[in-house]
Amino acid sequence: YAIEDNSANLARFDNFFSRPAGPITADASIVIENMVRTHGITYQRSTDKMILTDVGQASSATDGAVLVVSNFTAAAADNNISAAEQVRIAGPESLLGNPVDVAFDTIGQRLLIAERANNGGRVLAFAEPTMSGDVAPDYVDDFAGAAGIYIEGGTLPFTLQQLSDLFASSNTSGMIGYTSILEDQSLSIERFMSVAADADGIYYNEEQDALYQLNRTDNVINAYSEVKASLAAGETPTLTATSTADFTNGREIAVAGDRMVVAQDAAESNGDQNTLLVYQFSPTAIDLQATINVDINLWGLHADVNTLYAIVDNSNQVAVFDSIFAQPSGTLAADRIIAVDDLVRTHGITYDRDSDLMILTDVGEAASDTDGALIVVNNWTTASEDGNISAAEQFRIAGPTTLLGNPLDVAYDAANELITVAERANGGGRLLLFTVPTASGEVAPIDNQGFAGASAVYQVGSTIDMQPVLVDVVDINGITATIDVFPNPTAQQLNVRILAEQDIIEDAVVEIYNANGQLVQRQEWQGNGSPIDVAALPAANYTLVVKNQDFVYQTQFAKF
Repeated sequence: YAIEDNSANLARFDNFFSRPAGPITADASIVIENMVRTHGITYQRSTDKMILTDVGQASSATDGAVLVVSNFTAAAADNNISAAEQVRIAGPESLLGNPVDVAFDTIGQRLLIAERANNGGRVLAFAEPTMSGDVAPDYVDDFAGAAGIYIEGGTLPFTLQQLSDLFASSNTSGMIGYTSILEDQSLSIERFMSVAADADGIYYNEEQDALYQLNRTDNVINAYSEVKASLAAGETPTLTATSTADFTNGREIAVAGDRMVVAQDAAESNGDQNTLLVYQFSPTAIDLQATINVDINLWGLHADVNTLYAIVDNSNQVAVFDSIFAQPSGTLAADRIIAVDDLVRTHGITYDRDSDLMILTDVGEAASDTDGALIVVNNWTTASEDGNISAAEQFRIAGPTTLLGNPLDVAYDAANELITVAERANGGGRLLLFTVPTASGEVAPIDNQGFAGASAVYQVGSTIDMQPVLVDVVDINGITATIDVFPNPTAQQLNVRILAEQDIIEDAVVEIYNANGQLVQRQEWQGNGSPIDVAALPAANYTLVVKNQDFVYQTQFAKF
């Protein structure tokens, strides 16, 4: 935060300490009503309190003031602090003539002022005011030429705990953003160069420390290895794999296990064909497995085990493909199409299976960069059963204060219930952070950071990686057992792990049935974690059954 001298303004520079040398522009300029000339400034984060001094007219030594703005973040969201949003202390009793600096004593709840003009210089202390007026200081001490004041402990430690991490793509700057959500629910961005001048979908695998990005410049998927390790060492992550150029006008990527889906949006360069391309991937190899043509316009994607959610671009619809990873190359129709009331044009999408929460962005009319929206649907499975999400079944966040103009992508931090939006139009590109809404309305983001050309964002840990994903708790003859089946989807083998306080699985068999209920594979139970080879099965959805004379357990899995 910086006062703009010789003005009534306060400037805000976001992510200041991560910026390189060179000219920068303030992210916001906030006008303070009734302010003559700003000067001293301090901010208390824990209470969101901003304190400013006004030195008044340069020719006067008696017209100073101090202002306290509570709930500063909300008050400043419109870039204006009105008289009603501030408490102002001024007048002859205050002894404020030329207050050049201010500090706040958080323990004693007092304002300390370095007053330059009064009696040649003084330190003044005031109890924190609760209303405007002419209030005498409760402490006055002469200090000739008083110019600055600081209270020990009044500065934050330089590092804040990270709540979670995100990665962001840009379609204009060639930069990848490594973004941390900090404990004060603010965003901190570190940038590094990618090989793509124009990029979109992005995914990070924490176990591999590998990043995957859709490179629109070369029409490929790029893999970068040792990403966080390199950044921690002050180095740029290394490119370790690139797919073949199998698409043009690629948009989003979605991941489940070791499978990735790319959305190719129809364009003249690809014969106006919308296509889903399925890859098997690792940090060192990205191999095309299937090319699936569809009859809907594509952009945003989200994969949930073997189900793919795809926005229908230029519409208010979401398409659902139930068995995407079991599909061979060819043509495929969506299993369901769901309309969303009041949505102009779908774009970004993410889904959290544990809470059954669907989040969508609305980019609005193509000609407008101010009519974007964020849509949250609780109990998605039930709400979407009739093929329509009514206005009553959604929370819609929109309006000028939201800064949502052209929100291209969205990510969800389930652990902290935070939503991050890649906003393309506002200010040339921004990352906007919101708490999960509980009602529709116009809500300002709790933080926003400039990120030129923001096109995609990925929340670390929000994708189903190669780990147990089907976890059930069952009762077997009065004994509670936890059953994990992983990975799912799978190409080669399944692992089944049944954990209980005692060994309850004896003389069991494992059976696999196809979608028609036909037994296609049977073997003896080999113990916890023993692999079940399914490589010979055709790509499809199957039912897995583990049983003995005491119990029967079954679940679904998908075979690539």
